[in-house]
Amino acid sequence: MKDKLVIKNNEYQEPLNSVLADSFQETITVNQAWQLQFNAYDDGSVAFSLLQAQNSILWKGQEFIIKQSQPTYANSLNTTQVTATHIGYDVSRVFQHNSNSGTKTYSVNDVLSYYLSGNSFGYSWEVIGNFDKQQIDNLGNSNGQDMLSKITSTWSNAVITFDNKKIKVYNADDFYKDNSKVITYLGNSNSIQLTYDSTSLVNKLYCVSDGNSTEENSKPPFNPFYVQDDASIKKYGIYEGNTLSDNRFTDANSMREYAKTQLQPEPSLSIQVQFLNGTKGYNIGDICTLIIPELDLKTKVKVTQVTLYPLSDNAQNQAQLENTAKTILNYNESLHNYTKAQATIQSNVSTSISNAIQSNQEEINKINESLKQSSQTVTNDYGSIIYTLNNGVVYVNATFTNIVKNTTFNVPSGYGSKTTINNSLIVNSSGTNYILNYSISDTTLTITNISDLAGNAVAKITSCTANFNYLI
Repeated sequence: MKDKLVIKNNEYQEPLNSVLADSFQETITVNQAWQLQFNAYDDGSVAFSLLQAQNSILWKGQEFIIKQSQPTYANSLNTTQVTATHIGYDVSRVFQHNSNSGTKTYSVNDVLSYYLSGNSFGYSWEVIGNFDKQQIDNLGNSNGQDMLSKITSTWSNAVITFDNKKIKVYNADDFYKDNSKVITYLGNSNSIQLTYDSTSLVNKLYCVSDGNSTEENSKPPFNPFYVQDDASIKKYGIYEGNTLSDNRFTDANSMREYAKTQLQPEPSLSIQVQFLNGTKGYNIGDICTLIIPELDLKTKVKVTQVTLYPLSDNAQNQAQLENTAKTILNYNESLHNYTKAQATIQSNVSTSISNAIQSNQEEINKINESLKQSSQTVTNDYGSIIYTLNNGVVYVNATFTNIVKNTTFNVPSGYGSKTTINNSLIVNSSGTNYILNYSISDTTLTITNISDLAGNAVAKITSCTANFNYLI
């Protein structure tokens, strides 16, 4: 049974039954947003009439505040489009009028306590994990939303989330967890978009003490110096960022370590994932294994944003993945290897064509025939597999029935891999996702293991389909 939305104000609290299911989406972005959006039609109910700004929506035990309500009257139908943000972000109602002048040292808990102690709006807080103390200038004279921004800008490893009016600040190491979840292109995702962007590339910074830039005739705590990433400069050339000055640092070593964190030595990599219908269970804070068979890419990624359609049977959930340095390096390596492989394939084809021209037309005909797409089907008691060969890539379209661990299928001659390939993909059977580990050799495709998304062994899958490909 799907969850219900409840709309309330100071007088009424009513379930909303007129939500257009495919329009309802929940979006959560780490340290940025948590909101609901949907359209509802006028069914004459009290709940529909309550879709007004500043009324509350209760959803899965959490409260959201309606910030935008847009009624539309067209073709004799009254609908309302609603946007509601989590009540945690209404901490902006808390205002700290006092100000701690000057530069002082604070813990995360100190900042939260300074703003929230004794507040009249019911906000509380909890700090999970360890944080170093940091220096902050002139804390206060701002609202609770500024407090959240101050925390995330001062402690780069802070992740803020909410449980209604309880603000939880996690150390990132305590927030992100690896629960053995897998995201596989053509497994549980039909679209993975990778955007490589070098606009913000910075591999060299000039560091000065704050005294150098603001105090006349004073001796700076340390002399100016450069921090740079030599490997990045060798690869891309010099890309120098703005001069770095920060009065929190009074010794060169501390400033140097901070400056290293401000470099961006590699182009950024943005990863957007669109899941297949019915794929659920992915949330911010998950550390997943991302697999893109075409690139032979297998790397760990962090889920930093999800867009969910929990009421829809048609809309596809989406996720955004964090572009960590390791992810970028793994992607670069996979892309390099893929390019080399494609170049090798192209070289082999070109060589064959050249040899054929030198021999006779019959050889040319053989090569032309080999470059055409061809397919073969293998069927046994465990299902049917169509192997399609196109320009050196084998595309596998499988329909499995009653498969168990170590189930094997023949690979037609000319469709096998010269080196054994071991990989995995996610399949869906009767609404449940499973991980299939498989191995492909020159003659055999073997389902080596079956497990659920938590890694627990599964004895048998009664029916499912799978699509993947590999190079020969």
